[in-house]
Amino acid sequence: GVERRMVVGAALAAVLTIPVLAPVRIGDIAFPWPLAPLWAAFGWAWRGPSFLAAGLLLALGLWQDLLTGGPIGAWGLVYLSGYGALLALRAVAPLDTLPGLLLYAAPIIAAGVAGAWVSRMATGSVSVQLLLSLATTAVLAPLAVRAFLISATATEDET
Repeated sequence: GVERRMVVGAALAAVLTIPVLAPVRIGDIAFPWPLAPLWAAFGWAWRGPSFLAAGLLLALGLWQDLLTGGPIGAWGLVYLSGYGALLALRAVAPLDTLPGLLLYAAPIIAAGVAGAWVSRMATGSVSVQLLLSLATTAVLAPLAVRAFLISATATEDET
């Protein structure tokens, strides 16, 4: 059902956060891996508000905090900010319209604001790595988010 698809999507997003630890560098900057949980946030927000989605995004954030050594709760705040932004905007335009496609930017912007705030609080400056990861996430979003998309009309019986 829908819950199983969300849990499988969360597992996929969790696996996709692991390359963040890879020591791949472009000059002095680590390779900007995308933030897969934001793709999940987008796909799940189109279904509507869900405690399961919020809980999974918080868990994905805690997972990323543990992987990266970041402040506990920081990535959860980033991902929940993106999810909240999309829940607020999802009624504005359907996904298959140009304005709907532009809404891909909403979680990236909300997460960017939250991430920049957390980064500034933790280190005194905004991380260039975070900004590059957000840009990579935004560029790949129109393709990648489809793996997490759950229709607002999906029923619990659908697989």
